[in-house]
Formats: sequence, C-alpha cells, structure tokens
Amino acid sequence: MVMTAVFRVDSSIDIGTGHVMRCLAFADELKTKSINAYFICRDLPGSIHKTIRSRGYHVVLLPLQLPYKDIQYSDDYAGWLQVSQAQDSHEFINCLHNLNISSNVIIIVDHYALDDVWENETKKECNSQIIAIDDLVRPHIADIIIDQTLGRLESEYKTLCSGGKILTGSDYALIRSSFYEKREFSFDLAMNRNMNIFITLGGFDKRNILSKIICSLQRNPLPWAEKITVILNSISSNFEFIAEKIKHGSAQIELVSFVNDMPSFMLNYSIAIGAPGTTTWERAALGIPAILIPIAENQKDVAKGYAEKNAGS
Repeated sequence: MVMTAVFRVDSSIDIGTGHVMRCLAFADELKTKSINAYFICRDLPGSIHKTIRSRGYHVVLLPLQLPYKDIQYSDDYAGWLQVSQAQDSHEFINCLHNLNISSNVIIIVDHYALDDVWENETKKECNSQIIAIDDLVRPHIADIIIDQTLGRLESEYKTLCSGGKILTGSDYALIRSSFYEKREFSFDLAMNRNMNIFITLGGFDKRNILSKIICSLQRNPLPWAEKITVILNSISSNFEFIAEKIKHGSAQIELVSFVNDMPSFMLNYSIAIGAPGTTTWERAALGIPAILIPIAENQKDVAKGYAEKNAGS
C-alpha cells in the first residue's frame, strides 16, 4: 500500500517562506522513498503555494476569511492562522476526505499557531501518525517532534510532550540534499571564492530592515566587495522601494527576486548577511560565514546558539 504524507504549513507576508521551504526539503526526501506528498495551506496574502506546485506537489488551499487581520507583532503566532485551531483542524480533515487520502497517511504540521490543541482535534478524526516540526518548545501530542534549533535539548520538550519521539538539534536540520551534494566542493572553493556578499532577510522583509542595510552599505562602501546581491521576493510590499534605493545609490548592489538553484548561487559568495531562519542551515552546509540579524522573536535562540558555537557573527 502506498504511503502518503500530508503537510499542513503556511507562508505569508507575516509568516515568511521558511516553513514551506523546509517542508519542501522534507517532501523531496520522502519522494526518494516513494512516499507521495500533498500540501494543505491557507490562502494567505503572500502565500507561495505556486512555488510548491512548481516543485511538482499537489496543493489544496484553505479559504482566507476576510478581512485579513494584520499582524502587529512578530510573535503573534495565533494571529498567523486567522481562524481557531479547531476550525483549522476541521477544514484540514475535510480536505483529507475530499482527496480520499484519510487512511495510511502521515501528517506533518509545521506552524507556530498549531500545537497540541490542533493535534488532539486532528487525532480525534484521523487515525494517523503526526509529525510536528517546531522551534518554540511548545506542548505537543505528536508522535514525532522535530526541532532543528542549534543546541536544542530533548529535555526541553520532555515535560511538555506526552509520549512522542523527540528529535532535537542541528543533526535534524531540514535542508535540501543539493546543499549536502555541493558541500565538499564549496569547502574546496573557499580560499579562491570571489569576495562577494549576498543579503537575504526572508522572502518579504515586512519591517524593511533591508533598507537600513543598503543605506549603510551606500554610505560606507566596502572596497574589497566585488559584488553585493540582495534577494527579496518581488511580491514584497517593499520590493519597488528597495529597487529604487539600489538604482539611485552609489554602491554596486544588485537586486534579485528569485533564485531557482540556491546551492549553486551561494557558491559565488564568500559571506552572507541574513536572518537566522531556514537559510541558516543552508549557508552552514556550504560553510559560508554569515552576519546574523534576528528579525523575529523566534530567531533569537538560533542567533544565540550560533554565537556560542562561533558559527556566525
């Protein structure tokens, strides 16, 4: 009997794209084991569900209840969902039935707004294993909990989770195999790599932190940097502003809206400036040092862990 994996994960202008990207890495690996994957995502502003489809996966969109409730604080995780956990679980189960895949299913949930409440509601209606991907040390009743945070200890979850297998630390980082495949080549290239910088603060940079970085680089050019590349999703509300700032600035900076082959792209750069999100593990796999700028509350633990290990700046 064919096993099926169903991912419950979202992306948006508030959530960013990192949760989806690491789930795609997971799905790609499952595909090598002949496990089919479906994605169930809420149709939020800035959702990258088209990217998921472009990678060959079936996507079902949960409806957005208008008006969209804007998120004021980066740690307002409940607000990310826009509905209650019970409603989300109900809609999720309905999707499984409509897809006729409610049996022999592994459910993988990666969402800061969904915890043991959602898992309990889902288990009532669906007798399936649940894998929870988390970074926040929250209560879970999932069968497996994965937290890839550098330095995270299994004991931190023990008192919060009932019975599930707990996998913690960077050994369980969810990144695409293509990064590992280029790892040795990247290390061999390190001493001869061009002195280039790439900057990325997530897909949307809602707080427009990129603007401050670009202004600083334009006021204080780096004579040793041959090229500086900024990556920002073209649907970001700040994209045109950043494009104009770069166009009329003095520093040699280019703006890129999408990178199809990120491992090959990164090989051209000697240093990165970025948020300690999903891309952290990708840079680390290729041995590219980074200046880390936490842009969300949940990223502070990652930045702290990297500083303690002398792995970032």
